Parts: sequence; C-alpha cells; structure tokens
Amino acid sequence: MKDDRHTPSFHLIPRALSTPGNLAGDVLAGGAASRLFRGVVGEGQVEVPSPRPGRLPPGVFATTSATSMGKLETILAGGGHFVTTGQQPGLFLGPLYTLYKAASAIKLAADLERLRGVPTLAVFWVAADDHDWKEVAGCRVLATDESLVEFRVEAPAERSGRSVGESVLPESILDEIERLAQLFGSSWDDDGSDQLDALRAGYRPGETFSGAFVSAMAELFASHELALLDSAHPEVRAVANGLYRDVATRAPEIMDAVAKGRTSVEETGYTARLTPPESGLQLFHDSAAGRAHVLATAEGFGTPGGERWTGDLLDSNLEEHPSSFTPAAALRPVLESWLLPVAATVLGPGELAYWAQLNPLFEALQVEMPLVAARDSWCLVEPRVARLLGKLGVDSELVEMGEDELRRQVLDTGRPKGVADALATLNTEITERVERLADVADEELPGLRSATGKTLSSVERALEDLGRVIDRRVAERQATSLEQAGRLTANLAPGGIVQERAVGAASYLGRYGSHLVDRLVATESRYIAGLQGQD
Repeated sequence: MKDDRHTPSFHLIPRALSTPGNLAGDVLAGGAASRLFRGVVGEGQVEVPSPRPGRLPPGVFATTSATSMGKLETILAGGGHFVTTGQQPGLFLGPLYTLYKAASAIKLAADLERLRGVPTLAVFWVAADDHDWKEVAGCRVLATDESLVEFRVEAPAERSGRSVGESVLPESILDEIERLAQLFGSSWDDDGSDQLDALRAGYRPGETFSGAFVSAMAELFASHELALLDSAHPEVRAVANGLYRDVATRAPEIMDAVAKGRTSVEETGYTARLTPPESGLQLFHDSAAGRAHVLATAEGFGTPGGERWTGDLLDSNLEEHPSSFTPAAALRPVLESWLLPVAATVLGPGELAYWAQLNPLFEALQVEMPLVAARDSWCLVEPRVARLLGKLGVDSELVEMGEDELRRQVLDTGRPKGVADALATLNTEITERVERLADVADEELPGLRSATGKTLSSVERALEDLGRVIDRRVAERQATSLEQAGRLTANLAPGGIVQERAVGAASYLGRYGSHLVDRLVATESRYIAGLQGQD
C-alpha cells in the first residue's frame, strides 16, 4: 500500500485571495477600485477583446504538446485569444502559488474557448528581467519533519544587481537537487519515474534560470494546454524595442499617463503601489554596471549611473543592443498585450493592486487592456494535517491568523469552564465594586478618585498575573495540543506567512509530482459563472 507521499490524497481548501480593507479586496468585492480596470471577470458584462494577430513567431514559445503548438499558431495568426499569467523564474519554480497561477490561467482559457467558440490558450510569461536575487534565486521547502529548509543559488559577482533569469545555473545546482531529493527519501511512482523528474530535467548546470523554469513547467503541465514565454528570449527583446521607441518618442505623454494612473488609485482612498522615479521612462537599461532606470533628461535620456543618450543615440542602442533594455513594472503588462492578443490575464493580489494604475498607460500607448481575473488560492492540506485540524477542532482559516491566535484558542478550549467563569466573575465584580467606591468617595471624600483608580489598576494587574498562572497550568495539561498547533502553523502558515507564499512548490512536487498539477487543473472553475452573459 502506498504511503502519503505517493497517494495524492491531499485536500485543496479554497481560500480568499485577499481580505476586505485593501485595494485587491475592494476589487474582488466589486467596490470602487474595480472601476479602475477595463473589466474584471465576474463583475457585470464586459467585452472580450477581438482576436488580432500577434507580433511574435511561434518558435519563441515552449508548449506542452503538439496540440498546444497548433492552437498557438492559430492564435498568433489572428484566430483566437491568449489568457496570460506570469511570475519570476524562481528557483525550483518558486512559491507554491506559481502552480496556482498556471492552473487558473488554463481553466480560464478553457472557459473562454467554450463560451466564445474561439481558440484560446493559456500563456505563462516568465519574467526573466527581475533582478531581486534574494527573492528569485532562493526557495524554502517544507521537509517531511515539518521544518523549512532553505535552498539558494548565490549571485556570481558579475551578475549581482542584474537580471536573474538570464543568469546561468552553476555546477552546485546538482548538489541542491540532491539535497532536495534527500528531503523526501524514496519518492518513485509505479512506472519508475521520480516525482522530481521535471525539476531534474530543467535545473541543470549551464542552463539559465528562465530556461530551467520553462523546461520544468512544460514537463509538469504536459497533460494540459499551456505555452510558456521567456521574456529574455532575444527575439522577444528585439520586437519589444518597437514599443520602447514609442515610449521614448512620447516620453512626456507616457509619464503623464503613469502619474494619472497613480492619482486615480489615490482618489479611491488607496496607496499607489508603483512609484517610479521622477522623469522615469518605465524602462530599465541592463549593463555590466547593473540595472538602472532610464530617465528623461534635458539633453535626451540617461540613467542615474551616468549613461547619456540623445534620442538618436537611444534609438541606435535599441537597434544594436536589443537585450540591454527591459520594461519596468508598469510597462511589462502593456508590453505583454502589445506583443500578444491577450483577452484576459490572471493576477494575484499584489498584481491587482498595481494593475489598478495601468489603464491610462494602456490608453496612451493605444494597447487594449485585457480583462483581469483573480487567480485561485488554496490551502493544501495533507492527510496528517487534516487529522491535526480534526483533533484540535479548528479550521485552516484560524491557523492562517497566526500561531498566537491558534494557541489562544487551544488554551481557551482547555481552560476548565468553572475556573474560567469564576475568574471572569471575579474580574467583573471587583471592577464594579471599586468603581462604586470611587463614585461614593468622590461625593463624600473628594480627592480619592485617583487613589481608587490606582487600586483598580493594581487589582487588574494582579488578576492578569493570576490569569497567566492559570494559563501556564492549562498549557502544561494542553502540551500535546499546543505542540499540534505548532505543527499546524509550520504546515499552513510558517512564520505567520500563508502557505502558498511561504512554502516552495518543490515541497509538494517532491511528494506528489504532476499529480498535484492535475488536481489543481481538475478543480472546478470559478470563472465560468463570471463569464456567462458577457458580450
């Protein structure tokens, strides 16, 4: 009989992507912030953009199958739509929600195709331009002993401050793969394949971070329709320079559009997420000196590091060194829809927050803004974790509130009712009696209210001390339950961070492999109802 590592018996519990009170939560609730978008899937009737040809050849994409490639070719020729999503090429596929994004895009594409009768394919944009080595080149894996194990590739001296995606994996990646395999022990399927086969095939010495990511994702999603696009591909960079020229030519207008987007968010009562530098062009220049914003200057253009170009020189650099320029955060979504016929894009909460600023920029560059849709979010609960939830009588939402809140509930549950009631009654009676004394004293012996107030404070502190003594005694009796609470937190919200962000995808790929991906795609789509009736 297979053990839990081999049987995909985990539960996927849907969770709220964002909570009320922030911009993303407002958008998902249909509040004022949702009006900052061209259309939100699920928010009334919105028009799906018309099919149009793409600007890229099929050969720059990786696809999961011949069927996916055929559909890709049709769409690029003007016969359909893409649904996009994306993420940095994180080590070993980065955090768990990377898989959630891809699965969400696949389901939304299938829904759109079924409703519209037009070929529609999910495309994963691999954001190779990210230069945050600390975030992209590391991941934390939840081991079978419920500890988080750090994996990391250090930046070579010559790549520090430059894009991670184009950087080459060192020989030490083999050691990291071996460490990863050791965490899970024997994890072989009946057909003899390793649950980590996809990661082994992608993460090889000499491969780029982006290339490894694309290869591993294509292997994992081989049973599903998906294309992947490495933003660092030379042909992508070369074609993108057409948009960059437009940005440079109309720099004042583009900067005004970015400022307008920031103001529109602030007028809804939220803080704008993107704050580009003054005179910033929404472009980066990547050179041996590092990655730096391109700024509009009195003489033309330049970077804070001292690069200077006239308009003609910038144009020449775009032509001669196409890989030296990359989009900043606000321009990247516009570039995606400028290159591809995108009907909708699947976003996480942080992306929803900054996309709220982008409609004016889309309009200024005459690019049709796609519909936006929130990605799926789940809490992945393995069998042993489900048993712990049952024993403690709590749910995953409470665990995500943090270990302190979970411990408090465990202690409250374990505190004898008689003791709890007596302590609460004592607290209430003492407070009422001391306050009564203060009122009487204020009438008959003026000047004593301050003294009675101090007495009440002393009594309250004494009762708090007594409460802590009781809690310590309860904790001794509830030691097993508190240990179980700690284990729950380690699995579902380590360090107070929700599982999908804190835990690397490799944590569960090492136990379930492509079974995990299949389950994610097979879960019921949330999108179909939100698309019904949209014209």
